[in-house]
Amino acid sequence: MDCLQRRGHPAKRYPGNPLIVKQFPWEAARIQVYGRCVVYNEEQKLFQMFYLAMPGCEHYPNVRVGGDTKVGHVTLPAYAESKDGIHWERPLRPDVPFEDIAETNLLDLHRGQSFEAGVLWDPRDPDPARRYKAFVWDQEFEMPLPGKMDWARTEQGTVLRILDDDGKVIFEQPWAMPGIRVAFSPDAIHWANQPGWAFHCSSDTGNSVLYDPTIGKYVAFGRFSGTPTKRFSVGRAVSRVESEDFIHWSQPELVLTADDQDPESFQINSMPVDIYEGVYIGLIEPDVRPLHHPARPPQLATSRDGRYWTRAAGRFPIIEKPDEGAWDYCGGMGWVRPGTSLVVRDDEVWMYYSAGPSEMYEDSESAADWFLGVGLAKWRRDGFISLHADERGGELLTKAFVADGPDVHLNIDCARGEATVRICDHQGVPMPGLKVSEPSEPIRVNHIDTVVRWPENDLAEKRLGKPITLEIRMANADLYSFWTA
Repeated sequence: MDCLQRRGHPAKRYPGNPLIVKQFPWEAARIQVYGRCVVYNEEQKLFQMFYLAMPGCEHYPNVRVGGDTKVGHVTLPAYAESKDGIHWERPLRPDVPFEDIAETNLLDLHRGQSFEAGVLWDPRDPDPARRYKAFVWDQEFEMPLPGKMDWARTEQGTVLRILDDDGKVIFEQPWAMPGIRVAFSPDAIHWANQPGWAFHCSSDTGNSVLYDPTIGKYVAFGRFSGTPTKRFSVGRAVSRVESEDFIHWSQPELVLTADDQDPESFQINSMPVDIYEGVYIGLIEPDVRPLHHPARPPQLATSRDGRYWTRAAGRFPIIEKPDEGAWDYCGGMGWVRPGTSLVVRDDEVWMYYSAGPSEMYEDSESAADWFLGVGLAKWRRDGFISLHADERGGELLTKAFVADGPDVHLNIDCARGEATVRICDHQGVPMPGLKVSEPSEPIRVNHIDTVVRWPENDLAEKRLGKPITLEIRMANADLYSFWTA
């Protein structure tokens, strides 16, 4: 590159936000997307959201969920669906009652205190009962008596205690190591939990699970620290596991942490991950410690293999700052948590997120202030990052590749400028006698799919099947992507 710079483009907030707000008692404290929990079913043309609901911020009083007693701050998996991704419905069913409410939109996906399940719609699975797959972090415990839950470290290990109103211990039992469970469903509503644990770990965060066709395996990302055999002592960070059958998983490997370019208080709380056009895209939710430090906006990370990650384009905020007074302004950027797969709709890429005030943890009494709802933000197709040229102009010479077809396509904004392309050999040298080695007709448009034109295109005749490079010159322009077809 010569005289070009990478420019990050924050997603634009949808003006009709919020799309979902608190409505039911089991959502009183929190309604939140967290991890990779919004999917689009291509066969049914249906958006499906697996969000986190929380009835209260305090340990006491307890609540009854699905016939079991849970702590008041229990996190509950809930379901919503939409035909257009904008207007959402929460279908009520008698499967998981809450207190004396017989019909809810809650799902039977975990046995104890859990955080967001990573959900995958997997049409390639030949078994219809396994088309939906869930990857759930779960803490297994029961509340045999009403009271306040607490933990204590003893010489024998950690124990779970229940206290009465006077702080007296009325019950205790050894605390079992939490971990990951998996579950399967034919319809996203009725789930069959796989017996036992996939693996043990500490990870009170959202999870992402997907299928990577390049390696032919399922891959999951989360904060899988604190396993029985390994502990990553680097604060909150991102780990990776993989599986061939979705039941047996590899040992966690640490793949992304804060580094020397981050502020001292910076950690990575969660990172929803998706594969977009063959590239892993991670949506980083920063965590700042202590928690009263100002919250930071989400950032972008990219990877070719899910193991080695790059923090992209100066670590720009991936979502635009809201106007003062907006539902998600929250004292500035507030606390924004992305929680979605990247849904491609026509000429856009959609990302769902939840928002709450950055100071929410300072006052646990303010239950109504925790994660106020779910919103939508959008990029243009391929619009995360561009190569930008100012009025002085700049030039890009691509790496060598073999063309997939005779036409060169650009996703580019040069409506106020100009761009030209010519095709060179594998070393970037123009080829005499090749018409497409001359500069193309000038491009002066803003479009996600612009076909480059030459007076005569002889690429197929002279060079198809052999390595080429593209020399792209532009001024006052942003180039988002290029391809051949």
